[in-house]
Amino acid sequence: GDDLLARMYQDAYFQKDWNLGVEKGSYEEVVARRLGGEYGKVFRLLERFSPRPKGTLLEIGAAGGGFLHQARERGWEVEGLEFSSWGVEYAKAHYGITLRQGDLIHASLPDQAYDAVFMGDVFEHLTDPRRSLQRVHRVLKEEGLLVLLVPTYLASGTFQLIRFSAPLLRAIGVPRDFLAMIKMEPPTSGHAPPYHVFEYSPRTLARMLEKSGFHVELVRGTLPVPDLLREAAPRESAGEALRRSGTRAAYRTIQWSTENLNCPLVRSLVAARKTGPGAERSGKRAFVHSGRTS
Repeated sequence: GDDLLARMYQDAYFQKDWNLGVEKGSYEEVVARRLGGEYGKVFRLLERFSPRPKGTLLEIGAAGGGFLHQARERGWEVEGLEFSSWGVEYAKAHYGITLRQGDLIHASLPDQAYDAVFMGDVFEHLTDPRRSLQRVHRVLKEEGLLVLLVPTYLASGTFQLIRFSAPLLRAIGVPRDFLAMIKMEPPTSGHAPPYHVFEYSPRTLARMLEKSGFHVELVRGTLPVPDLLREAAPRESAGEALRRSGTRAAYRTIQWSTENLNCPLVRSLVAARKTGPGAERSGKRAFVHSGRTS
């Protein structure tokens, strides 16, 4: 419920736990790096499929407003919704962006007001995803676009394969921080944010979108390289450096196949267009394809 969400997503979550150590540095530094990576892909999708490429954009789960700042620099009219007081204050102080504070279900948002809605690493945290999609459907203009960044790892065959291979990964010395990140070891910090309420596969996500009045335009794999593989740890030995390099090489192979072949889809970038009210009743399946975005 709302009380649980308030406890889970206190200000400390957005200051240190929100990316689970995948990227290091301050929030602003992480946002700047993402602009050349995943955020660049998101903008290309928005500007390719949105009915008005530089129209009105709502980000749900806007954190500190960094993505919206970049969107505004590109010419979008931006608004944001954020649960934490830290995010609202940060966006105002650093970017001059006023975010609405609250959750999607209860927030006061105008109907049919936005050309596009973006949720980045947010959908898996929502306690009522169907109702949330209905709310997004309502605030989008006709033919408006919803773009999602969603982890699809735990619901994938890749996760089961890695679980089967976990003893071997430990035996060859794959870094423990990396094993914790891929859910093969307990978290090194003693707790396990981010708190995913539901886990999705691309298929279940597409079905839910279709039933909520959306047509899935595209599903693409996306997989950033975590900083713990890119950067040396303090006082790293030669053996540890060698194991990290080997793990990074294997990870980059998975990254390439994810982003170029859509296999395995362990993290998905999804674009879905709002359709008419009859879409939910029609039972027609959306066509999911892998058209390149870069």
